[in-house]
Amino acid sequence: MKFRTLGAMTLVFVSLLGGEASAASADTGEVAPEVAYALKVEPGGVSVDYWNAVWPKLDMTLTVPSTVSRAAVGKCASGRVCAFNGYGASGTYLSWGSCGSHSTSALSGSVRSIANARSSGTLKARNGTTVLATAGAGSSANVYGSTTNVYC
Repeated sequence: MKFRTLGAMTLVFVSLLGGEASAASADTGEVAPEVAYALKVEPGGVSVDYWNAVWPKLDMTLTVPSTVSRAAVGKCASGRVCAFNGYGASGTYLSWGSCGSHSTSALSGSVRSIANARSSGTLKARNGTTVLATAGAGSSANVYGSTTNVYC
């Protein structure tokens, strides 16, 4: 356990310094399958533990639902925007702490809902530039269609 924690801390440190972090733990079965998938398809991520991964340069996190956190909108933490692979803001999700256009390719399965836990603005689920769903501040929305990115 100490080695894995030290390894994860080293990867985060290397990533923060601008180096390339590897997803080696995804190959060893030490992370949830959803985390392994995300680390495989979205470069620059590191596993934090079995249930979570981060992409420091993207200000993005992936959380598999076994973890519990205090949240403003369902599981989406206050001040963040989230994309879920289940309807009603459920299932595995990605979250971002900054606004802009964020790819949802690291989420295994389709985006089925979004949540906007910010105090203002909107979050849009999109296919390219076509808006599929919009969530206002402090709310969530179900998504129908193939989402490629979220935008706030």
